[in-house]
Amino acid sequence: MLKIPKYVNSLFWENDSFDGDDHVQYVISRILEIGDDKQVDWMMSNYTKEQVVEVLKKTKTISQKSANYWSVYFGVDQEEVRCLKEQLPSRQNRFC
Repeated sequence: MLKIPKYVNSLFWENDSFDGDDHVQYVISRILEIGDDKQVDWMMSNYTKEQVVEVLKKTKTISQKSANYWSVYFGVDQEEVRCLKEQLPSRQNRFC
């Protein structure tokens, strides 16, 4: 069971508490989208780079701006990132 510290748990205002092992994609996606340096450091020390990259490639819950940043950061081809492959709707929806 991966306990999420208070400074990271503040990103999950809609949940009182949950297990970071059971909700890997949710935790990583939220940190990739709105996490600060300290929260990203926690993520990188509790999840493998492979786990983070896998979530980055599959998630639909981060903005294209964040997806672009993290794909460059991790050296992931943008063609592999689902959020960057999909066209934005005419309303310029922020999320994929």
